[in-house]
Amino acid sequence: MDQFEQAFKAYDQALTYDPNNDTALNNYAYYLSLQDKRLEEALEMARKALKLTSENSSYLDTIGWIHFKLGNIDKAEEYIQRSIDTGGASATVFEHMGDLQEKKGNMEKARKWWKKALDKDPSREELKNKIAPES
Repeated sequence: MDQFEQAFKAYDQALTYDPNNDTALNNYAYYLSLQDKRLEEALEMARKALKLTSENSSYLDTIGWIHFKLGNIDKAEEYIQRSIDTGGASATVFEHMGDLQEKKGNMEKARKWWKKALDKDPSREELKNKIAPES
């Protein structure tokens, strides 16, 4: 946890040995997005990961989240929705859709998605603050 630079070095090394490792490509791209680093490179890695597999929910979300970080809100929504449409979306994907709706100013929709995320993973206590309407 919070050892991103070490993780980035490990991913670089792993991809040197296997540049088509879709899991490494996707995870590396996602962790870069969490740090707001090298987002264009992360987007290329995520696209490559998705190209190597079928419609993987996690990979679609990664591309969507990177687009969100880049400010490409319509593209972000397209990919995050595709992730949800696979039927295999995680609580993180639902939270990302909520964050996206918040960015668009759709607080009612945002809360709906955050609630779905919390229902899917009740351990995400921090979502309760997002769901609660502002007084």
